[in-house]
Amino acid sequence: MSSCRGGGKGFCTQETFEKVEEILESFGLGRYMEEVEDEAVLSLDSAKRYYDALETD
Repeated sequence: MSSCRGGGKGFCTQETFEKVEEILESFGLGRYMEEVEDEAVLSLDSAKRYYDALETD
């Protein structure tokens, strides 16, 4: 049974919306992780300096 009323033409429950939202967020995160996997990895100290520099801009 579908959780959407009106034959699937709009009115979905909050639960359905949240499931779709989670799937889209996971997909987006996965795509981003693929895009940046070849970027250089910073040490903790380098990352902190980089972050501090971003905050001052």
